[in-house]
Formats: sequence, structure tokens, C-alpha cells
Amino acid sequence: MVVIPTFGGGRELGDLIKNVYGQGRPPGCTIRVVVVENGTQNCGETATSEGATYIHVARANASNARNVGAESEASPDVLVFVDDDVIPREGWLAALISPLAEGAAQAVVGAVVVNTEEPVSANIRRRFVDTATAMNPEAPFLAGLNMAVQANVFRDLGGFDDRLGPGTRASGGEDVLLGMALTRSGGHIAWAPEAIVEHVVPASRLTQAALLRRAAAEGRADAWIIHHWHQSSPAWLIIRVIRSALWKLGADLDPRGGHQERQLVANTRLSRDRDLLCYQHPILGIGDGVERY
Repeated sequence: MVVIPTFGGGRELGDLIKNVYGQGRPPGCTIRVVVVENGTQNCGETATSEGATYIHVARANASNARNVGAESEASPDVLVFVDDDVIPREGWLAALISPLAEGAAQAVVGAVVVNTEEPVSANIRRRFVDTATAMNPEAPFLAGLNMAVQANVFRDLGGFDDRLGPGTRASGGEDVLLGMALTRSGGHIAWAPEAIVEHVVPASRLTQAALLRRAAAEGRADAWIIHHWHQSSPAWLIIRVIRSALWKLGADLDPRGGHQERQLVANTRLSRDRDLLCYQHPILGIGDGVERY
């Protein structure tokens, strides 16, 4: 079963469904596409006209939408997750689920190629999970825009944590956290570089303001994951916040041009360390803190 969460997806959603149904796959497999629209309600006709099952949920939360889609069928063997702004290449689906069919892994992550109208640096591409720059093949992490997992394993792990991901103050991290829980429980994530999707990133998501907002959200996701998996010393966190604030100040005041990447890193570090401090010391913490996700 292929689950596609969408927030107001348009014509591209119909093209994606056609693409999925046209993919080659291992013998004996059947495909069912489930579109879960969350927060908007204008994709039903597009989804059903292309043969997908359509589900609407009022809550704008991609992690919850994926979980709802995963629960919409009683007994699928494999759950495949893709986002509505990707374009799978030929042979994508077969390459993605083959390691699961062969019993070589409990989850698989495919390759992502980021496509932008204008050239961008590797640091920026990495932030949109371009696996050519972000993925370590020896220690792959899950990426919700191109991944597959055994359905029983997914349910045993409780699905995606809906306090993370698009629709929350941390616009990512839910997929990484699921992968961490899987490997900690003894499972294995396989890397499938032949299972390629192209992630189309519009210019509106590449402005300075948009990238800094994304960096802050990444920091909050990091804080959530670090807090739940690696407790940190409050005293050390105070030092980290001060250091990160000075680092960010230096990046903001840098007189040189082309220092956007440094600002992104600084914003991520400060957001992460600040929110970690809010976890440990709510009175001393700065801002709302991640407990309000």
C-alpha cells in the first residue's frame, strides 16, 4: 500500500498517482494508493479519478495523515510512503520494496534528488534530504518522502510521532525518529539507491527567510529527538545556548556576502540548544519550548 499525505495537492498529485500505478513491481504484488488530505479538502476528485482511495482529515499534520493512511487497510504487508511533491523514476517501486520482499530489512529508504529552478549549494540541498549529500549508506536514516516499512513493524513501533513533522513547530524529524526506534529494537534499515524520486522544490522555499524558518524547525526537531533519546546536562545546556547565540550573532553580523549556509547552521544550533534547555529548565528556558508541540 502506498500512502500519500497531501495538503492541497493539485495536478501534480494526479500525475504522481498515475506514476505509482505505472511502476514495475515484484511478481505477486498488488498496489493500492491511499491519499490522505490533511488540513484542506480539495483533492478528493483528483485522487478518486486516478483510482486512489481518498481520506480526508481536518487536522493539518502530515505524520498523523500517514498514520491514518497506514491504518486504512486491515492487513497490508508493506507500507510505502511518498510525499505529494515528488516524481518517482522508472523502477522506483520495485527497487524500494525488494529488500523487504527478500527479508533483508524491516525498512528501506530510497534515493532523493532535489530539483530546483536555480542552482543551490550542497548544504541547502542537504536540508531538503538530497540523499547524494545527506545520506550515509553505511548508516541510512528514514526519509518520509521516499521509504517503505513492513506494516507489522510500523504498527509495533506506533507509527510516526505526530508531535513532529509538517504541521508542527518542528517540520521534520518524525521519519528519523521512527528509524531510530526501529534500529534500537533490533531492526535493520536498507539503503536502496536505485529507488529514486525527484523532489521538486519551488523558489518560494529557497528564499533567505524560508530557509531560516526551516533551519529553526530543524533545530526544534533535533531538540525533540535528543531529549527523548539522549538526556543532556542542564548546566552544559546553558553553556551551549550561550555559545550558539554568539555563533548566530557572528553569522548575522558577517560582512561577507554568500554566508547563507553559516546562518542556517547557526539558526539550527541555537534553536536546538534553546529548546533542549526548555526541556530541562522551563524557568530558565527561552521561548515556548518544544513541550508545546
